[in-house]
Amino acid sequence: MALDLETGEKRQLSDALTNLGELFQSEGRLPEARQKKTEALRLQIEVDRAGESQTTTAMTILTHLPKVPQSAAALLGESRRILVSQFDNLHPFSQEYLLRQYWDQLRDPSLVPSLKKMLGNTGFASKNIHDSALKRLLEIAPDEARPFVVSEIRNPTSLVDLEILSSLTDKSLPEVDEALLEQIRRFASSTTNLIESI
Repeated sequence: MALDLETGEKRQLSDALTNLGELFQSEGRLPEARQKKTEALRLQIEVDRAGESQTTTAMTILTHLPKVPQSAAALLGESRRILVSQFDNLHPFSQEYLLRQYWDQLRDPSLVPSLKKMLGNTGFASKNIHDSALKRLLEIAPDEARPFVVSEIRNPTSLVDLEILSSLTDKSLPEVDEALLEQIRRFASSTTNLIESI
């Protein structure tokens, strides 16, 4: 689904970039290279019409925020809004990257359904993103994360880090006992077969 920003919203983000550039320039704090980059981002927002381009622009802004807190805040707000609202439409690897690298900026309870959706995906590629999605779900909705922790523990091919799985506050998870016992038996059997073949 493409991001459908209203013309006014595009104009607001473009104006914010322009105002930021003018503020820095008037204060003599905007080097020429930064001024060109700000102008390029502003033009990119005006030119972009497709949702994918808007989210790409928002990610670019997020990953290149100025070091000055006031300047960063001006750009972060709109970029964050776009990325949070369009999170489901991002590529899974972009989702994982944002969860891993920019969680402090994006942390939002409205992402809980998206995190659950990520954890519900199966397949080899999706296993690589479960780690970040589960970690963030445990942080913002630990009660809703429990079934996903149980599922990861039951799954012998899970790639989720043990530290993340152990961050669940439950003292015990009796529903995983049988699956763990089966995994231990399978491992013991494969080890025995390996030793006998040597």
